[in-house]
Amino acid sequence: MVEKAILTLLTDTSAGQRIYPLVLPFKVAFPALTYQRISNMGHHDINVSYPRVQFTAWSDKLITARQLAGEVEDRLRRYKGVIDGYRIKQIVKLPSPGDLFDREAGDAGIYYVPVDYRIIYDKE
Repeated sequence: MVEKAILTLLTDTSAGQRIYPLVLPFKVAFPALTYQRISNMGHHDINVSYPRVQFTAWSDKLITARQLAGEVEDRLRRYKGVIDGYRIKQIVKLPSPGDLFDREAGDAGIYYVPVDYRIIYDKE
């Protein structure tokens, strides 16, 4: 899947190897990232796909979550190139909800910043 290929662009962020599909592990070191495919759009007539993928930065401090979300944006926004055989035409940042806080995650809670991206690539 293209989102797994995209992860190679994110391993040098402050999250390092702490990048997980869908949900965080029960005990995780922060900062960390999760990713999930929100929609699976593609063109019906040509081999181009453009799924919407959400990358969420997590931390026990709001500033750290925001910084990690910024690192993700620096690496993904307007990216073009070939990764693991996927020809990425462009990655486009989309409107996202902004900073969020999970009070159910214990006494201190967890801050998270979800950001959606459209990944436009040739499907071969």
